[in-house]
Amino acid sequence: MLFRSRKNSTSPSLRDRNTPEPEQASSPARYVDNLIFDMFMSSEDGEEVVLIGTFLAALERTGLGRGDPRLIELFENLRRMRRQMELNGKPTSSIETLKLDRNAFKTVITDNIVLISKAFRQQFVIPEFQSFCGYIEDMYNKCKDLKGGKVANSVPQLANVNPNFWGVSVCTVDGQRFSIDRKSTRLNSSHITI
Repeated sequence: MLFRSRKNSTSPSLRDRNTPEPEQASSPARYVDNLIFDMFMSSEDGEEVVLIGTFLAALERTGLGRGDPRLIELFENLRRMRRQMELNGKPTSSIETLKLDRNAFKTVITDNIVLISKAFRQQFVIPEFQSFCGYIEDMYNKCKDLKGGKVANSVPQLANVNPNFWGVSVCTVDGQRFSIDRKSTRLNSSHITI
Protein backbone atom coordinates (compact mmCIF):
# COMPACT_ATOMS: atom_id res chain seq x y z
CA MET A 1 0.00 0.00 0.00
CA LEU A 2 1.34 3.40 -0.99
CA PHE A 3 0.11 5.19 2.13
CA ARG A 4 -1.77 4.57 5.34
CA SER A 5 -5.42 5.54 5.28
CA ARG A 6 -6.28 8.54 7.41
CA LYS A 7 -9.48 7.94 9.30
CA ASN A 8 -10.74 11.53 9.03
CA SER A 9 -12.11 11.34 5.50
CA THR A 10 -14.65 14.12 4.97
CA SER A 11 -15.87 13.04 1.55
CA PRO A 12 -19.21 11.30 1.41
CA SER A 13 -19.08 7.95 -0.26
CA LEU A 14 -21.56 5.64 -1.88
CA ARG A 15 -19.52 2.87 -0.27
CA ASP A 16 -20.75 4.06 3.12
CA ARG A 17 -24.32 3.17 2.23
CA ASN A 18 -25.82 -0.24 3.05
CA THR A 19 -27.61 -0.49 -0.25
CA PRO A 20 -27.42 -2.92 -3.15
CA GLU A 21 -25.09 -2.20 -6.03
CA PRO A 22 -26.78 -0.42 -8.97
CA GLU A 23 -26.40 -3.54 -11.10
CA GLN A 24 -28.92 -5.18 -8.75
CA ALA A 25 -31.46 -2.41 -9.20
CA SER A 26 -34.08 -2.51 -11.93
CA SER A 27 -32.89 0.82 -13.39
CA PRO A 28 -29.19 1.39 -12.61
CA ALA A 29 -28.92 5.00 -13.84
CA ARG A 30 -31.98 6.13 -11.90
CA TYR A 31 -30.79 4.31 -8.83
CA VAL A 32 -27.35 5.94 -8.86
CA ASP A 33 -28.53 9.49 -9.52
CA ASN A 34 -31.09 9.17 -6.72
CA LEU A 35 -28.40 7.86 -4.37
CA ILE A 36 -26.12 10.78 -5.19
CA PHE A 37 -29.00 13.22 -4.67
CA ASP A 38 -29.74 11.62 -1.29
CA MET A 39 -26.06 11.92 -0.26
CA PHE A 40 -26.20 15.70 -0.60
CA MET A 41 -29.87 16.42 0.05
CA SER A 42 -30.84 19.07 2.55
CA SER A 43 -34.14 20.65 3.41
CA GLU A 44 -34.59 24.28 2.37
CA ASP A 45 -37.97 25.85 3.13
CA GLY A 46 -39.54 22.39 3.31
CA GLU A 47 -38.17 21.37 -0.09
CA GLU A 48 -35.54 18.67 -0.63
CA VAL A 49 -32.64 20.21 -2.56
CA VAL A 50 -28.94 19.76 -3.23
CA LEU A 51 -26.72 22.75 -2.54
CA ILE A 52 -24.47 22.67 -5.59
CA GLY A 53 -21.54 24.30 -3.79
CA THR A 54 -21.51 21.42 -1.29
CA PHE A 55 -21.76 18.85 -4.08
CA LEU A 56 -18.91 20.44 -6.08
CA ALA A 57 -16.68 20.68 -2.99
CA ALA A 58 -17.20 16.97 -2.29
CA LEU A 59 -16.47 16.13 -5.92
CA GLU A 60 -13.22 18.12 -5.70
CA ARG A 61 -12.22 16.14 -2.60
CA THR A 62 -12.30 12.98 -4.74
CA GLY A 63 -9.68 14.57 -7.02
CA LEU A 64 -12.00 15.79 -9.78
CA GLY A 65 -11.40 19.50 -10.15
CA ARG A 66 -13.58 22.12 -11.76
CA GLY A 67 -11.20 22.31 -14.70
CA ASP A 68 -11.43 18.59 -15.48
CA PRO A 69 -12.37 18.33 -19.19
CA ARG A 70 -14.45 15.23 -18.48
CA LEU A 71 -16.86 17.41 -16.48
CA ILE A 72 -17.51 19.99 -19.20
CA GLU A 73 -21.11 18.81 -19.60
CA LEU A 74 -21.75 19.07 -15.86
CA PHE A 75 -20.64 22.70 -15.76
CA GLU A 76 -22.46 23.55 -18.99
CA ASN A 77 -25.63 22.05 -17.49
CA LEU A 78 -25.12 24.03 -14.28
CA ARG A 79 -24.66 27.27 -16.22
CA ARG A 80 -27.74 26.47 -18.29
CA MET A 81 -29.74 25.76 -15.12
CA ARG A 82 -28.54 29.06 -13.60
CA ARG A 83 -29.63 31.01 -16.71
CA GLN A 84 -33.00 29.24 -16.67
CA MET A 85 -33.53 30.11 -13.01
CA GLU A 86 -32.64 33.75 -13.68
CA LEU A 87 -35.18 33.84 -16.52
CA ASN A 88 -37.76 32.45 -14.09
CA GLY A 89 -37.07 35.29 -11.63
CA LYS A 90 -34.82 33.30 -9.25
CA PRO A 91 -31.38 34.88 -9.72
CA THR A 92 -28.32 33.32 -8.11
CA SER A 93 -24.88 34.85 -7.73
CA SER A 94 -23.02 31.79 -9.08
CA ILE A 95 -23.48 28.12 -9.91
CA GLU A 96 -22.21 27.31 -6.40
CA THR A 97 -25.26 28.98 -4.89
CA LEU A 98 -27.73 26.92 -6.93
CA LYS A 99 -30.22 24.83 -4.96
CA LEU A 100 -31.59 22.05 -7.17
CA ASP A 101 -34.50 19.73 -6.55
CA ARG A 102 -34.21 16.03 -7.39
CA ASN A 103 -35.27 16.31 -11.05
CA ALA A 104 -33.11 19.35 -11.79
CA PHE A 105 -30.11 17.74 -10.09
CA LYS A 106 -30.55 14.52 -12.05
CA THR A 107 -30.75 16.52 -15.28
CA VAL A 108 -27.50 18.33 -14.43
CA ILE A 109 -25.44 15.20 -13.59
CA THR A 110 -26.86 12.76 -16.14
CA ASP A 111 -24.16 13.33 -18.80
CA ASN A 112 -21.41 12.57 -16.27
CA ILE A 113 -23.16 10.01 -14.08
CA VAL A 114 -20.60 7.25 -14.66
CA LEU A 115 -17.60 9.41 -13.69
CA ILE A 116 -19.39 11.03 -10.74
CA SER A 117 -20.60 7.66 -9.49
CA LYS A 118 -17.10 6.20 -9.78
CA ALA A 119 -15.74 9.14 -7.77
CA PHE A 120 -18.22 8.76 -4.92
CA ARG A 121 -17.89 4.97 -4.92
CA GLN A 122 -14.17 5.50 -4.33
CA GLN A 123 -13.37 3.45 -7.42
CA PHE A 124 -10.45 5.59 -8.56
CA VAL A 125 -6.87 4.37 -8.31
CA ILE A 126 -6.55 6.39 -5.08
CA PRO A 127 -9.91 5.95 -3.33
CA GLU A 128 -9.07 8.09 -0.28
CA PHE A 129 -7.70 11.00 -2.29
CA GLN A 130 -7.88 13.53 0.55
CA SER A 131 -5.67 11.29 2.69
CA PHE A 132 -3.25 10.91 -0.19
CA CYS A 133 -3.15 14.70 -0.65
CA GLY A 134 -2.40 15.05 3.05
CA TYR A 135 0.68 12.87 2.63
CA ILE A 136 1.80 14.87 -0.41
CA GLU A 137 1.37 18.08 1.62
CA ASP A 138 3.35 16.58 4.50
CA MET A 139 6.21 15.64 2.14
CA TYR A 140 6.09 19.06 0.48
CA ASN A 141 6.20 20.84 3.85
CA LYS A 142 9.21 18.75 4.92
CA CYS A 143 11.07 19.64 1.71
CA LYS A 144 10.00 23.20 0.99
CA ASP A 145 12.85 24.83 2.91
CA LEU A 146 15.63 22.69 1.42
CA LYS A 147 18.13 24.90 -0.40
CA GLY A 148 20.40 22.33 -2.11
CA GLY A 149 20.46 21.72 -5.82
CA LYS A 150 20.39 24.02 -8.79
CA VAL A 151 17.83 25.29 -11.24
CA ALA A 152 18.10 23.42 -14.54
CA ASN A 153 19.77 25.51 -17.20
CA SER A 154 19.28 23.15 -20.14
CA VAL A 155 16.14 25.10 -21.10
CA PRO A 156 16.56 28.90 -21.26
CA GLN A 157 13.19 29.58 -19.60
CA LEU A 158 14.16 27.41 -16.63
CA ALA A 159 17.57 29.03 -16.13
CA ASN A 160 15.87 32.29 -15.09
CA VAL A 161 13.34 30.77 -12.69
CA ASN A 162 13.58 31.74 -9.04
CA PRO A 163 14.57 28.54 -7.18
CA ASN A 164 12.07 29.40 -4.43
CA PHE A 165 9.20 29.03 -6.91
CA TRP A 166 8.61 25.32 -6.93
CA GLY A 167 5.76 22.97 -6.31
CA VAL A 168 4.35 19.49 -6.62
CA SER A 169 1.57 18.44 -8.95
CA VAL A 170 0.02 14.99 -9.14
CA CYS A 171 -2.32 13.58 -11.76
CA THR A 172 -3.33 9.94 -11.42
CA VAL A 173 -4.27 7.63 -14.28
CA ASP A 174 -7.90 8.27 -13.28
CA GLY A 175 -7.42 12.02 -13.66
CA GLN A 176 -7.41 12.87 -9.97
CA ARG A 177 -5.41 16.07 -9.59
CA PHE A 178 -3.69 17.88 -6.75
CA SER A 179 -1.15 20.72 -6.75
CA ILE A 180 0.69 22.62 -4.07
CA ASP A 181 3.33 25.32 -4.51
CA ARG A 182 5.33 27.71 -2.42
CA LYS A 183 4.55 30.84 -4.35
CA SER A 184 1.58 31.73 -6.47
CA THR A 185 3.20 31.74 -9.86
CA ARG A 186 2.76 30.04 -13.16
CA LEU A 187 4.97 26.98 -13.03
CA ASN A 188 6.84 25.75 -16.08
CA SER A 189 6.07 22.04 -16.22
CA SER A 190 8.33 21.25 -19.15
CA HIS A 191 10.82 19.42 -16.90
CA ILE A 192 9.17 17.12 -14.40
CA THR A 193 10.94 14.17 -12.84
CA ILE A 194 9.13 11.47 -10.96
